[in-house]
Amino acid sequence: MRSKSCDQAKYLAQELRQAQESGARLQHTLDVTKAVVAQRDQEQVALRRQLQDAGDIEKNNRQTAAAVERQIAELQRTIVSREVQLSRSISINGLDEHTTQAVRTFKDRLIRGEDLKTAALGIAGYELPEIEAAMAQRDRNEMRALDALLMRPTWRRRVVLWLLGGRPA
Repeated sequence: MRSKSCDQAKYLAQELRQAQESGARLQHTLDVTKAVVAQRDQEQVALRRQLQDAGDIEKNNRQTAAAVERQIAELQRTIVSREVQLSRSISINGLDEHTTQAVRTFKDRLIRGEDLKTAALGIAGYELPEIEAAMAQRDRNEMRALDALLMRPTWRRRVVLWLLGGRPA
């Protein structure tokens, strides 16, 4: 009987060892699985952070692009405004000092509210009432021609510069 109980003890010891080995393998597999899951969780958190950062960067880029587009639109409006102002201005590049001063005086008179004819004639040394009186008394064709030319925007600059003794550019 002793041999039977000894065999049974060996058998149980062997099964216990196998169960312990199987338990150790399962525990190792569980530990490895937990470590992999923890690593994947960290990777997922990092990916979410990167995705959120990318979203924030894209949002900032869109806002920056919108701000740049607004600035471009404002600059385009400014350019158009400056072009209109420039087209309405008289260039003084290349003019002598006397002519430059006369053009500035002409601009100042226009700014003060004088009409174009009065300002141009005043710089040339004439007064509008004198010219109108001469036209009424003598019916001079050249005075009517001057009046007609001053009404045309394309000729205004030429006539003013001619009256000032300069050359139209």
